[in-house]
Amino acid sequence: MPGAVRLSASLRRCVVAAVMGAVAGQEGGGGSVVLHAIAAKAAGLVVTGVAGAAVYDGVKRVARSGAVRSATVTVVSWGLKGARTAETSAEKVRLATADVVSEARERIGEQAPVPGAAAGHGHEH
Repeated sequence: MPGAVRLSASLRRCVVAAVMGAVAGQEGGGGSVVLHAIAAKAAGLVVTGVAGAAVYDGVKRVARSGAVRSATVTVVSWGLKGARTAETSAEKVRLATADVVSEARERIGEQAPVPGAAAGHGHEH
């Protein structure tokens, strides 16, 4: 049925119990407890909905303000600086290692290969 409200199974049971309790309450007075339970459940749902809406609005406001973009740019710039520092350090280590290997070859009387020359590995590709 269009426009009908769908209730969860537990809420449906509460409504049925409330109606039955209200009918029975005319005789024994037990319906007010069930109505109180339904009201408490409804109040909890309203509070949850309001809190969710407030969080959604807050996230939307922060996203529109550009704060997220600014923070992202800052973090990426830190990453780029760190990558450049790591590249520089790696190059220094490579050069220092090459100097040590060259000096060791010189001590044992072996000639160091020309820089950039392929050392070869015994077969063609």
